[in-house]
Amino acid sequence: MNPLSKTTANQVADSLLNSYGQVFFSRNKVFAVILIVVSFFDMYTGIAGLAAVFTANGAALLMGMNREKIRTGAYGFNALMVGLGIGINYQPTPEFYLILVSISLLTLFITLGLEGVLGKYGLPYLSIPFLFGIWFVIIATKGYSELTVSERGVYYLNDMYAIGGMPMVRLYE
Repeated sequence: MNPLSKTTANQVADSLLNSYGQVFFSRNKVFAVILIVVSFFDMYTGIAGLAAVFTANGAALLMGMNREKIRTGAYGFNALMVGLGIGINYQPTPEFYLILVSISLLTLFITLGLEGVLGKYGLPYLSIPFLFGIWFVIIATKGYSELTVSERGVYYLNDMYAIGGMPMVRLYE
């Protein structure tokens, strides 16, 4: 592996881990790995989160955005939250993944716009792009029959019973 590709791989790994860590204002990579693992408690949610981060950070890189901000996760964390939000709420279908990529890009553009507008006043944009992105998906897809609400977790007490029996259910209640 040549040094350039090793540097690129390190930057991609840093941007991924820092995007997860930014959700909790953390730069601790161990904590970020824990968050990634936790996001995969629901497989499709974890995949949606990873896809959203790679989409947003990749697009930011292709558009020539500030590499340091990409590396610190500033452009990826709102897309991550949108990806996790729609990943837990909708069934994974080809249409879902098309919407996921589209909304990740839209969230990136909202992030860039708010960074420009609020940044000149020294104000942070925090999770405003996430709110706009998730609201956009919820409102825009209400009548879209190909995107169905996920039934995963509906019967969570059954899942808890399967894991730990009645003591687990009682612990939850």
